[in-house]
Amino acid sequence: MDLFSSKSPLIELDPPENLKFVIDKSKTHSEIFLTIKNNASVSTAYKIKTSSPEFFEINPSSQIISGEQEIQVKIRFRISIVSLEKFHKFLLQAVIVDDVNNIDWKSNGVHEYKLFAKFIDIQDVIKEKVPVIEEEKKEENIQERILEAPRVERKKKGPSFISGFCSGLNKSRFSYVHLLGSFICGSVASYYLCSS
Repeated sequence: MDLFSSKSPLIELDPPENLKFVIDKSKTHSEIFLTIKNNASVSTAYKIKTSSPEFFEINPSSQIISGEQEIQVKIRFRISIVSLEKFHKFLLQAVIVDDVNNIDWKSNGVHEYKLFAKFIDIQDVIKEKVPVIEEEKKEENIQERILEAPRVERKKKGPSFISGFCSGLNKSRFSYVHLLGSFICGSVASYYLCSS
């Protein structure tokens, strides 16, 4: 049985490459968490080294992770003018553990992962978040207005134009017939009067 899939690395890192530290110059330190997941079904040991140990605290810098488990490593950066001007690298090594008391870091089975420190000014982070927050507030206000808006009752429809027209037409026919009848009766009466 394979200890881990050949298609996936021995361990997975989150973040995978760039360690992004938010820099607030009013503070002395910035810290992040690196998640290390063991993809193997057996225990795996790791250790992390940095090119700038005077500026970074790594806790824990080395440990054994049980099969298919993960661990969070806290990396703390000391903020200073000097430290911000330098380029900082990290090397993470991982190897499957056969003997807890005798871990061979020089074997061919050692996997290496390179990481780099990246610095982000806190003002840039705030600028990115503000438009998102404002857009969310706009959406919330629109939804609240929709919910609070009074329901408009539909007015009962009066007689349509066609029905009104037909009704008027019927009345017109009645008036016409009535007038025609009156005219005929009047003409007949006049005829008889004249004849006599």
